[in-house]
Amino acid sequence: MPPMADGGSQRGYFGRTESPYNQEYMCTSYASGSSSGSGVATAAGFAPIGLGSETVSSGRAPASINGIVGYSPSWGAVPCRGVWPLYPTCDVLTPHTKIVEDMLAVLDVIMADEPTSDGDFWRTQETIQIPKSSEIRPKSFSSLMDPIALKGKRLAVPKCYIGKGTTTAGDAPAFADSIGALWLQAKKDLEALGAKRCHVPGMPEGWIDIERGQRIALGWDNFLRTNDAPNCKTLATVHHKKIRPFYASLDDPRKHTEAQNHVRYADIVEYIRHRPESIHDLPGCAEALRSLEAARKRDLDSWLDEHGCDAIVFPTNGDVPRADAEEVLSSMQHALRDGVKVYTDGDLLRYAYAFETATRHRTSPPLTPSLSSDSLASSIRLEHPPSHAQASNLTVNVVSVNAEAIGDNEVRHVHLEGTCSSSEPSFKVESINVFSNGEPSAAVQLTGNRWTWQGRLEKPQHHEKYPPEGRLPRDQFMIVIEAKALNGRSTAVMRLID
Repeated sequence: MPPMADGGSQRGYFGRTESPYNQEYMCTSYASGSSSGSGVATAAGFAPIGLGSETVSSGRAPASINGIVGYSPSWGAVPCRGVWPLYPTCDVLTPHTKIVEDMLAVLDVIMADEPTSDGDFWRTQETIQIPKSSEIRPKSFSSLMDPIALKGKRLAVPKCYIGKGTTTAGDAPAFADSIGALWLQAKKDLEALGAKRCHVPGMPEGWIDIERGQRIALGWDNFLRTNDAPNCKTLATVHHKKIRPFYASLDDPRKHTEAQNHVRYADIVEYIRHRPESIHDLPGCAEALRSLEAARKRDLDSWLDEHGCDAIVFPTNGDVPRADAEEVLSSMQHALRDGVKVYTDGDLLRYAYAFETATRHRTSPPLTPSLSSDSLASSIRLEHPPSHAQASNLTVNVVSVNAEAIGDNEVRHVHLEGTCSSSEPSFKVESINVFSNGEPSAAVQLTGNRWTWQGRLEKPQHHEKYPPEGRLPRDQFMIVIEAKALNGRSTAVMRLID
Protein backbone atom coordinates (compact mmCIF):
# COMPACT_ATOMS: atom_id res chain seq x y z
CA MET A 1 0.00 0.00 0.00
CA PRO A 2 1.03 3.63 -0.31
CA PRO A 3 2.64 4.85 2.94
CA MET A 4 -0.38 6.81 4.19
CA ALA A 5 -2.58 3.67 3.89
CA ASP A 6 -5.49 5.79 2.72
CA GLY A 7 -7.92 3.54 0.87
CA GLY A 8 -8.45 -0.16 0.46
CA SER A 9 -6.28 -2.67 -1.35
CA GLN A 10 -4.68 -0.34 -3.90
CA ARG A 11 -1.13 -0.82 -5.08
CA GLY A 12 1.85 0.76 -3.43
CA TYR A 13 5.61 0.88 -3.85
CA PHE A 14 5.86 -2.90 -3.38
CA GLY A 15 2.75 -3.88 -5.35
CA ARG A 16 -0.49 -5.30 -3.95
CA THR A 17 -1.41 -7.96 -1.41
CA GLU A 18 -3.03 -10.96 -3.13
CA SER A 19 -5.50 -13.56 -1.88
CA PRO A 20 -4.01 -16.81 -0.53
CA TYR A 21 -7.31 -18.55 -1.35
CA ASN A 22 -8.10 -17.56 -4.96
CA GLN A 23 -6.15 -15.00 -6.99
CA GLU A 24 -9.15 -14.24 -9.20
CA TYR A 25 -10.58 -12.37 -6.22
CA MET A 26 -9.32 -9.67 -3.89
CA CYS A 27 -8.10 -10.41 -0.39
CA THR A 28 -10.36 -7.71 1.09
CA SER A 29 -13.19 -5.35 0.21
CA TYR A 30 -12.61 -3.07 -2.77
CA ALA A 31 -12.56 0.27 -0.93
CA SER A 32 -11.65 -1.08 2.50
CA GLY A 33 -8.79 -3.17 3.72
CA SER A 34 -5.63 -1.19 4.30
CA SER A 35 -4.70 -3.95 6.79
CA SER A 36 -5.04 -6.67 4.15
CA GLY A 37 -1.32 -7.40 4.42
CA SER A 38 -1.71 -8.24 8.10
CA GLY A 39 -4.80 -10.35 7.36
CA VAL A 40 -3.20 -12.35 4.54
CA ALA A 41 0.06 -12.87 6.45
CA THR A 42 -1.88 -14.27 9.40
CA ALA A 43 -4.14 -16.47 7.24
CA ALA A 44 -1.19 -17.83 5.26
CA GLY A 45 0.77 -18.66 8.40
CA PHE A 46 3.59 -16.16 7.80
CA ALA A 47 3.04 -15.06 11.41
CA PRO A 48 0.75 -16.25 14.23
CA ILE A 49 -0.33 -12.68 15.05
CA GLY A 50 -1.02 -9.64 12.87
CA LEU A 51 -1.51 -6.09 14.11
CA GLY A 52 -3.69 -4.17 11.70
CA SER A 53 -5.66 -1.00 12.22
CA GLU A 54 -8.90 0.33 10.82
CA THR A 55 -10.81 3.53 10.27
CA VAL A 56 -14.00 1.98 8.89
CA SER A 57 -13.50 -1.74 8.29
CA SER A 58 -9.87 -2.03 7.18
CA GLY A 59 -9.15 -4.71 9.79
CA ARG A 60 -12.43 -6.62 9.83
CA ALA A 61 -12.87 -6.81 6.03
CA PRO A 62 -9.64 -8.77 5.34
CA ALA A 63 -10.25 -10.87 8.46
CA SER A 64 -13.65 -11.90 7.11
CA ILE A 65 -12.50 -12.67 3.57
CA ASN A 66 -9.40 -14.59 4.73
CA GLY A 67 -11.17 -16.66 7.39
CA ILE A 68 -9.37 -15.33 10.46
CA VAL A 69 -10.34 -13.57 13.69
CA GLY A 70 -10.39 -9.76 13.58
CA TYR A 71 -11.24 -7.68 16.65
CA SER A 72 -12.27 -4.02 16.42
CA PRO A 73 -12.15 -2.61 19.97
CA SER A 74 -14.14 0.19 21.57
CA TRP A 75 -12.64 3.68 21.49
CA GLY A 76 -9.56 3.77 23.68
CA ALA A 77 -9.80 0.14 24.83
CA VAL A 78 -6.53 -0.76 23.09
CA PRO A 79 -3.99 2.11 23.04
CA CYS A 80 -3.44 3.63 19.58
CA ARG A 81 -0.20 5.41 20.40
CA GLY A 82 2.27 4.73 17.58
CA VAL A 83 -0.48 3.78 15.09
CA TRP A 84 -0.75 5.94 11.97
CA PRO A 85 -3.72 8.32 12.60
CA LEU A 86 -5.43 8.11 9.23
CA TYR A 87 -8.71 9.44 10.64
CA PRO A 88 -8.19 10.30 14.33
CA THR A 89 -11.80 10.01 15.56
CA CYS A 90 -12.25 6.56 14.00
CA ASP A 91 -8.87 4.80 14.14
CA VAL A 92 -8.51 1.67 16.27
CA LEU A 93 -5.93 -1.12 16.46
CA THR A 94 -7.30 -4.40 15.03
CA PRO A 95 -5.34 -7.55 15.93
CA HIS A 96 -5.55 -10.60 13.64
CA THR A 97 -5.22 -14.25 14.72
CA LYS A 98 -6.32 -17.62 13.34
CA ILE A 99 -8.37 -18.58 16.40
CA VAL A 100 -10.14 -16.72 19.21
CA GLU A 101 -7.94 -18.30 21.90
CA ASP A 102 -4.88 -16.68 20.30
CA MET A 103 -6.74 -13.36 20.17
CA LEU A 104 -7.39 -13.54 23.91
CA ALA A 105 -3.69 -14.17 24.54
CA VAL A 106 -2.78 -11.12 22.43
CA LEU A 107 -5.25 -8.90 24.27
CA ASP A 108 -3.79 -9.96 27.61
CA VAL A 109 -0.67 -8.08 26.47
CA ILE A 110 -1.86 -5.12 24.39
CA MET A 111 -4.98 -4.01 26.30
CA ALA A 112 -3.22 -2.14 29.07
CA ASP A 113 -2.91 1.37 30.47
CA GLU A 114 -0.15 3.44 28.89
CA PRO A 115 2.14 5.74 30.90
CA THR A 116 1.59 8.55 28.39
CA SER A 117 -1.21 9.44 25.99
CA ASP A 118 0.79 11.44 23.43
CA GLY A 119 -0.29 10.43 19.93
CA ASP A 120 -3.58 8.81 21.05
CA PHE A 121 -6.46 11.09 20.02
CA TRP A 122 -9.13 9.66 22.33
CA ARG A 123 -6.79 9.69 25.33
CA THR A 124 -5.75 13.32 24.80
CA GLN A 125 -9.21 14.82 24.19
CA GLU A 126 -11.08 16.01 27.30
CA THR A 127 -14.63 16.30 25.95
CA ILE A 128 -15.76 12.66 26.37
CA GLN A 129 -14.88 10.56 29.42
CA ILE A 130 -13.06 7.39 28.29
CA PRO A 131 -12.51 4.55 30.82
CA LYS A 132 -8.99 3.21 31.29
CA SER A 133 -8.05 -0.03 29.55
CA SER A 134 -7.66 -1.64 32.97
CA GLU A 135 -11.27 -0.73 33.79
CA ILE A 136 -12.58 -2.48 30.66
CA ARG A 137 -10.60 -5.73 30.54
CA PRO A 138 -10.89 -8.83 32.73
CA LYS A 139 -7.95 -9.81 34.91
CA SER A 140 -7.16 -12.50 32.35
CA PHE A 141 -8.79 -12.81 28.94
CA SER A 142 -8.65 -16.60 29.26
CA SER A 143 -11.60 -16.24 31.65
CA LEU A 144 -13.73 -15.40 28.59
CA MET A 145 -13.33 -18.91 27.12
CA ASP A 146 -16.92 -19.91 27.82
CA PRO A 147 -18.35 -22.44 25.30
CA ILE A 148 -21.95 -21.76 26.42
CA ALA A 149 -21.72 -17.95 26.42
CA LEU A 150 -24.38 -17.64 23.69
CA LYS A 151 -27.07 -19.56 25.54
CA GLY A 152 -30.14 -17.36 25.99
CA LYS A 153 -28.59 -14.32 24.30
CA ARG A 154 -30.69 -12.21 21.91
CA LEU A 155 -28.82 -11.22 18.75
CA ALA A 156 -30.05 -8.36 16.55
CA VAL A 157 -29.88 -9.08 12.80
CA PRO A 158 -30.29 -5.99 10.54
CA LYS A 159 -32.37 -7.15 7.57
CA CYS A 160 -30.59 -4.79 5.19
CA TYR A 161 -27.35 -6.79 5.60
CA ILE A 162 -28.87 -10.20 4.86
CA GLY A 163 -30.57 -9.27 1.59
CA LYS A 164 -34.01 -8.50 3.05
CA GLY A 165 -34.25 -4.73 3.18
CA THR A 166 -32.64 -1.35 2.63
CA THR A 167 -30.66 1.06 4.77
CA THR A 168 -32.12 4.33 6.07
CA ALA A 169 -30.65 5.97 2.96
CA GLY A 170 -32.68 3.62 0.76
CA ASP A 171 -29.70 1.56 -0.39
CA ALA A 172 -29.78 -2.22 -0.68
CA PRO A 173 -26.32 -3.57 0.25
CA ALA A 174 -24.96 -6.34 -1.96
CA PHE A 175 -25.63 -9.86 -0.72
CA ALA A 176 -24.33 -12.74 -2.86
CA ASP A 177 -25.99 -16.16 -2.83
CA SER A 178 -22.76 -17.73 -1.55
CA ILE A 179 -22.70 -15.31 1.40
CA GLY A 180 -26.38 -16.05 1.97
CA ALA A 181 -25.64 -19.77 2.28
CA LEU A 182 -22.88 -19.10 4.80
CA TRP A 183 -25.20 -16.82 6.77
CA LEU A 184 -27.92 -19.49 6.93
CA GLN A 185 -25.38 -21.99 8.28
CA ALA A 186 -24.13 -19.46 10.84
CA LYS A 187 -27.73 -18.72 11.89
CA LYS A 188 -28.36 -22.43 12.49
CA ASP A 189 -25.13 -22.70 14.46
CA LEU A 190 -26.02 -19.70 16.63
CA GLU A 191 -29.50 -21.06 17.34
CA ALA A 192 -28.05 -24.48 18.18
CA LEU A 193 -25.85 -22.74 20.74
CA GLY A 194 -28.92 -21.28 22.43
CA ALA A 195 -28.89 -17.79 20.90
CA LYS A 196 -32.14 -16.12 19.89
CA ARG A 197 -32.25 -13.85 16.86
CA CYS A 198 -34.51 -10.87 16.34
CA HIS A 199 -34.85 -8.88 13.10
CA VAL A 200 -34.93 -5.13 13.65
CA PRO A 201 -36.12 -2.73 11.31
CA GLY A 202 -26.33 15.94 13.95
CA MET A 203 -22.82 17.50 13.41
CA PRO A 204 -21.89 21.27 13.43
CA GLU A 205 -22.43 23.05 10.11
CA GLY A 206 -19.39 22.63 7.87
CA TRP A 207 -17.82 20.06 10.20
CA ILE A 208 -17.32 17.48 7.44
CA ASP A 209 -14.87 19.83 5.69
CA ILE A 210 -12.90 20.27 8.92
CA GLU A 211 -12.92 16.55 9.75
CA ARG A 212 -11.96 15.40 6.24
CA GLY A 213 -9.29 18.07 5.91
CA GLN A 214 -7.90 19.99 8.87
CA ARG A 215 -8.33 17.25 11.49
CA ILE A 216 -6.70 14.66 9.25
CA ALA A 217 -3.86 17.09 8.50
CA LEU A 218 -3.17 17.74 12.18
CA GLY A 219 -3.41 14.04 13.08
CA TRP A 220 -0.86 13.10 10.41
CA ASP A 221 1.48 15.97 11.22
CA ASN A 222 1.34 15.23 14.97
CA PHE A 223 2.28 11.61 14.28
CA LEU A 224 5.34 12.59 12.24
CA ARG A 225 6.44 15.15 14.85
CA THR A 226 5.93 12.77 17.79
CA ASN A 227 7.89 9.94 16.14
CA ASP A 228 10.58 12.31 14.80
CA ALA A 229 10.95 10.43 11.53
CA PRO A 230 14.49 11.21 10.24
CA ASN A 231 13.44 11.70 6.60
CA CYS A 232 9.99 13.20 7.19
CA LYS A 233 9.64 15.27 10.34
CA THR A 234 6.50 17.13 9.23
CA LEU A 235 3.72 16.72 6.68
CA ALA A 236 4.66 20.11 5.23
CA THR A 237 7.65 18.48 3.46
CA VAL A 238 5.56 15.78 1.76
CA HIS A 239 4.70 15.96 -1.95
CA HIS A 240 0.92 15.55 -1.97
CA LYS A 241 0.85 13.50 -5.20
CA LYS A 242 3.00 10.79 -3.58
CA ILE A 243 0.56 10.21 -0.71
CA ARG A 244 -1.69 8.08 -2.88
CA PRO A 245 -0.22 7.33 -6.32
CA PHE A 246 -2.60 5.91 -8.92
CA TYR A 247 -1.07 2.85 -10.62
CA ALA A 248 -4.13 1.16 -12.15
CA SER A 249 -6.74 2.89 -14.29
CA LEU A 250 -9.50 2.91 -11.63
CA ASP A 251 -7.36 3.69 -8.58
CA ASP A 252 -8.55 7.32 -8.41
CA PRO A 253 -11.43 7.34 -5.87
CA ARG A 254 -12.78 10.63 -7.21
CA LYS A 255 -14.26 8.71 -10.13
CA HIS A 256 -16.58 6.52 -8.09
CA THR A 257 -17.03 7.85 -4.52
CA GLU A 258 -18.99 10.68 -2.90
CA ALA A 259 -17.38 14.12 -3.11
CA GLN A 260 -17.72 14.65 0.65
CA ASN A 261 -15.51 11.61 1.29
CA HIS A 262 -12.63 12.77 -0.92
CA VAL A 263 -9.42 13.61 0.92
CA ARG A 264 -7.89 16.75 -0.59
CA TYR A 265 -4.19 16.01 -0.21
CA ALA A 266 -2.91 19.31 -1.64
CA ASP A 267 -5.09 21.31 0.78
CA ILE A 268 -3.99 19.12 3.71
CA VAL A 269 -0.28 19.71 3.07
CA GLU A 270 -0.82 23.45 2.58
CA TYR A 271 -2.88 23.74 5.78
CA ILE A 272 -0.08 22.29 7.89
CA ARG A 273 2.20 25.17 6.93
CA HIS A 274 -0.06 27.42 9.05
CA ARG A 275 -1.31 24.89 11.61
CA PRO A 276 -2.74 25.68 15.07
CA GLU A 277 -1.02 24.39 18.20
CA SER A 278 -3.43 21.54 19.05
CA ILE A 279 -5.80 19.30 17.11
CA HIS A 280 -8.36 19.97 19.85
CA ASP A 281 -8.30 23.71 19.04
CA LEU A 282 -10.16 23.16 15.76
CA PRO A 283 -13.47 25.09 15.67
CA GLY A 284 -16.40 22.84 16.60
CA CYS A 285 -14.16 19.96 17.76
CA ALA A 286 -15.74 19.50 21.20
CA GLU A 287 -19.26 19.88 19.79
CA ALA A 288 -18.53 17.28 17.10
CA LEU A 289 -17.23 14.76 19.65
CA ARG A 290 -20.35 15.17 21.78
CA SER A 291 -22.50 14.64 18.66
CA LEU A 292 -20.52 11.55 17.71
CA GLU A 293 -20.90 10.09 21.21
CA ALA A 294 -24.64 10.89 21.23
CA ALA A 295 -25.08 9.23 17.82
CA ARG A 296 -23.35 6.07 19.07
CA LYS A 297 -25.56 5.87 22.13
CA ARG A 298 -28.72 6.53 20.11
CA ASP A 299 -27.97 4.29 17.12
CA LEU A 300 -26.34 1.36 18.92
CA ASP A 301 -26.63 1.23 22.72
CA SER A 302 -30.21 2.53 23.02
CA TRP A 303 -31.22 0.61 19.91
CA LEU A 304 -30.02 -2.67 21.44
CA ASP A 305 -31.79 -1.86 24.72
CA GLU A 306 -35.03 -0.99 22.91
CA HIS A 307 -35.15 -4.41 21.27
CA GLY A 308 -33.81 -6.31 24.29
CA CYS A 309 -30.75 -7.53 22.41
CA ASP A 310 -27.30 -8.40 23.74
CA ALA A 311 -25.34 -7.98 20.49
CA ILE A 312 -25.69 -7.38 16.76
CA VAL A 313 -24.63 -9.95 14.18
CA PHE A 314 -24.46 -9.82 10.37
CA PRO A 315 -22.08 -10.83 7.53
CA THR A 316 -19.04 -8.53 7.41
CA ASN A 317 -18.95 -8.63 3.61
CA GLY A 318 -21.90 -9.10 1.29
CA ASP A 319 -19.64 -10.41 -1.49
CA VAL A 320 -15.99 -10.79 -2.48
CA PRO A 321 -14.65 -8.38 -5.16
CA ARG A 322 -12.81 -9.62 -8.22
CA ALA A 323 -9.06 -9.07 -8.45
CA ASP A 324 -9.35 -6.91 -11.59
CA ALA A 325 -11.66 -4.35 -9.94
CA GLU A 326 -8.83 -1.80 -10.14
CA GLU A 327 -8.94 -1.71 -13.94
CA VAL A 328 -12.21 -3.25 -15.22
CA LEU A 329 -15.23 -1.00 -14.71
CA SER A 330 -17.79 -3.82 -14.46
CA SER A 331 -15.71 -5.56 -11.78
CA MET A 332 -15.29 -2.30 -9.86
CA GLN A 333 -19.04 -1.62 -9.96
CA HIS A 334 -19.64 -5.16 -8.65
CA ALA A 335 -17.13 -4.54 -5.85
CA LEU A 336 -18.88 -1.40 -4.54
CA ARG A 337 -22.11 -2.91 -4.03
CA ASP A 338 -20.64 -7.83 14.17
CA GLY A 339 -20.80 -5.63 17.39
CA VAL A 340 -21.84 -4.96 21.03
CA LYS A 341 -22.30 -1.86 23.18
CA VAL A 342 -19.24 0.26 23.75
CA TYR A 343 -16.84 -1.10 26.41
CA THR A 344 -18.62 -4.49 26.61
CA ASP A 345 -15.86 -5.96 24.45
CA GLY A 346 -15.53 -8.96 26.75
CA ASP A 347 -19.04 -10.12 25.82
CA LEU A 348 -18.19 -9.90 22.12
CA LEU A 349 -15.05 -12.01 22.60
CA ARG A 350 -16.92 -14.50 24.79
CA TYR A 351 -19.60 -14.99 22.10
CA ALA A 352 -16.93 -15.37 19.40
CA TYR A 353 -15.16 -18.07 21.41
CA ALA A 354 -18.38 -20.02 21.93
CA PHE A 355 -19.26 -19.86 18.22
CA GLU A 356 -15.80 -20.87 17.03
CA THR A 357 -15.45 -23.69 19.56
CA ALA A 358 -18.72 -25.25 18.43
CA THR A 359 -18.30 -24.86 14.65
CA ARG A 360 -14.62 -24.97 13.58
CA HIS A 361 -15.58 -23.86 10.06
CA ARG A 362 -12.25 -22.27 9.10
CA THR A 363 -10.26 -23.76 6.20
CA SER A 364 -6.60 -23.07 5.43
CA PRO A 365 -5.58 -21.17 2.26
CA PRO A 366 -4.80 -23.63 -0.58
CA LEU A 367 -2.22 -21.29 -2.15
CA THR A 368 -0.05 -21.39 0.99
CA PRO A 369 -0.19 -25.07 2.04
CA SER A 370 1.60 -26.47 5.07
CA LEU A 371 5.26 -27.28 4.48
CA SER A 372 7.37 -29.98 6.07
CA SER A 373 9.64 -27.21 7.36
CA ASP A 374 6.75 -25.70 9.37
CA SER A 375 7.58 -28.20 12.14
CA LEU A 376 11.17 -28.71 13.22
CA ALA A 377 12.42 -31.83 14.97
CA SER A 378 15.02 -31.25 17.67
CA SER A 379 18.55 -32.06 16.55
CA ILE A 380 20.05 -31.95 20.07
CA ARG A 381 22.05 -35.13 20.60
CA LEU A 382 21.44 -36.77 23.95
CA GLU A 383 24.69 -38.76 23.88
CA HIS A 384 26.55 -35.51 24.55
CA PRO A 385 26.38 -33.90 28.00
CA PRO A 386 23.95 -30.95 28.23
CA SER A 387 25.50 -27.77 26.92
CA HIS A 388 24.42 -24.39 25.63
CA ALA A 389 27.29 -24.37 23.15
CA GLN A 390 26.22 -23.47 19.65
CA ALA A 391 27.69 -22.73 16.26
CA SER A 392 28.20 -18.99 16.31
CA ASN A 393 30.17 -16.20 14.65
CA LEU A 394 28.92 -17.32 11.24
CA THR A 395 30.09 -14.85 8.58
CA VAL A 396 29.03 -14.82 4.93
CA ASN A 397 30.80 -12.97 2.12
CA VAL A 398 29.37 -12.85 -1.41
CA VAL A 399 32.43 -13.30 -3.63
CA SER A 400 30.69 -13.18 -7.01
CA VAL A 401 27.29 -13.39 -8.71
CA ASN A 402 27.03 -13.95 -12.48
CA ALA A 403 23.60 -13.66 -14.08
CA GLU A 404 22.20 -15.13 -17.27
CA ALA A 405 18.77 -15.83 -18.78
CA ILE A 406 17.87 -19.23 -20.21
CA GLY A 407 14.49 -19.16 -21.94
CA ASP A 408 11.91 -17.91 -19.42
CA ASN A 409 14.17 -18.66 -16.46
CA GLU A 410 16.61 -16.50 -14.51
CA VAL A 411 19.93 -18.13 -13.60
CA ARG A 412 22.60 -17.04 -11.12
CA HIS A 413 26.06 -18.57 -10.63
CA VAL A 414 26.96 -17.71 -7.03
CA HIS A 415 30.20 -18.02 -5.07
CA LEU A 416 30.06 -17.58 -1.27
CA GLU A 417 32.68 -17.97 1.44
CA GLY A 418 33.05 -17.19 5.13
CA THR A 419 34.04 -18.39 8.58
CA CYS A 420 32.31 -20.12 11.50
CA SER A 421 33.29 -21.14 15.02
CA SER A 422 31.61 -22.63 18.10
CA SER A 423 31.00 -20.72 21.31
CA GLU A 424 32.74 -23.56 23.20
CA PRO A 425 35.98 -25.11 21.88
CA SER A 426 34.91 -28.60 23.04
CA PHE A 427 32.01 -28.59 20.58
CA LYS A 428 33.44 -27.85 17.15
CA VAL A 429 31.42 -26.88 14.09
CA GLU A 430 30.51 -30.20 12.49
CA SER A 431 28.82 -29.13 9.25
CA ILE A 432 27.62 -26.22 7.14
CA ASN A 433 24.70 -26.60 4.74
CA VAL A 434 23.29 -24.21 2.14
CA PHE A 435 19.61 -24.12 1.18
CA SER A 436 18.38 -22.35 -1.95
CA ASN A 437 14.70 -21.35 -1.95
CA GLY A 438 14.08 -23.92 0.78
CA GLU A 439 15.85 -26.84 -0.94
CA PRO A 440 19.28 -28.34 -0.04
CA SER A 441 21.92 -27.08 -2.47
CA ALA A 442 25.46 -28.04 -3.46
CA ALA A 443 27.88 -29.28 -0.80
CA VAL A 444 29.92 -26.85 1.28
CA GLN A 445 33.69 -27.21 1.62
CA LEU A 446 34.68 -26.75 5.29
CA THR A 447 38.36 -26.47 6.23
CA GLY A 448 39.03 -25.57 9.85
CA ASN A 449 36.84 -22.58 10.54
CA ARG A 450 36.67 -21.45 6.91
CA TRP A 451 34.08 -22.55 4.36
CA THR A 452 33.32 -21.96 0.68
CA TRP A 453 30.34 -22.73 -1.56
CA GLN A 454 29.54 -22.42 -5.26
CA GLY A 455 26.18 -23.15 -6.82
CA ARG A 456 23.79 -22.53 -9.68
CA LEU A 457 20.40 -20.98 -8.86
CA GLU A 458 17.45 -20.97 -11.26
CA LYS A 459 13.83 -19.81 -11.15
CA PRO A 460 11.12 -18.73 -13.63
CA GLN A 461 10.93 -15.04 -14.49
CA HIS A 462 7.98 -13.21 -12.91
CA HIS A 463 5.90 -10.81 -15.00
CA GLU A 464 3.25 -8.36 -13.75
CA LYS A 465 0.94 -5.98 -15.58
CA TYR A 466 1.71 -3.31 -12.98
CA PRO A 467 5.32 -3.96 -11.89
CA PRO A 468 6.03 -2.59 -8.39
CA GLU A 469 8.57 0.19 -8.05
CA GLY A 470 10.21 -1.49 -5.07
CA ARG A 471 12.39 -4.60 -5.17
CA LEU A 472 10.61 -7.62 -3.67
CA PRO A 473 12.16 -10.77 -2.12
CA ARG A 474 9.98 -12.65 -4.63
CA ASP A 475 12.22 -11.27 -7.39
CA GLN A 476 15.41 -12.45 -5.68
CA PHE A 477 17.03 -15.78 -4.82
CA MET A 478 16.93 -16.71 -1.13
CA ILE A 479 19.91 -18.56 0.32
CA VAL A 480 20.09 -19.82 3.92
CA ILE A 481 23.46 -20.93 5.32
CA GLU A 482 23.13 -23.22 8.37
CA ALA A 483 26.05 -24.13 10.63
CA LYS A 484 25.71 -26.98 13.13
CA ALA A 485 27.89 -27.71 16.16
CA LEU A 486 28.84 -31.22 17.30
CA ASN A 487 26.09 -31.25 19.96
CA GLY A 488 23.41 -30.50 17.35
CA ARG A 489 22.88 -26.82 18.13
CA SER A 490 22.92 -24.57 15.09
CA THR A 491 22.80 -21.02 13.77
CA ALA A 492 21.94 -19.65 10.35
CA VAL A 493 22.24 -16.60 8.10
CA MET A 494 19.91 -15.64 5.23
CA ARG A 495 21.02 -13.79 2.11
CA LEU A 496 18.93 -12.47 -0.79
CA ILE A 497 20.74 -12.59 -4.13
CA ASP A 498 19.73 -10.19 -6.94
